[in-house]
Amino acid sequence: MTWRNRAALASAALAVAAGLVGAAPAPASAAGCTVGKSGSAPWTGYAKCDVFQGRQYRVWITCQGPTGGPFQRYGMWQRDGRISSQRCSDSPNVGITQVRVQWGR
Repeated sequence: MTWRNRAALASAALAVAAGLVGAAPAPASAAGCTVGKSGSAPWTGYAKCDVFQGRQYRVWITCQGPTGGPFQRYGMWQRDGRISSQRCSDSPNVGITQVRVQWGR
């Protein structure tokens, strides 16, 4: 295999890998918002939106326990630039499966 063929193959592999990474579902949020979760228990989700001039939002998390089905939790309503947060449970065995932004008025 020539150097040129190896370079073309490497470029193709990178393009495929980048496409796969880009295809991963992003957290459900609007442009201008940041959502995330804590790195350890008690698992806490958060949302912060910066560009919506007075429109209310809050974090909406889906939690999963070791013995029960998924359940929802909601943070306090916030406005521009403030963080809305909510934890699933005090138990380290309950985790967050999804973090989203819910819009108010």
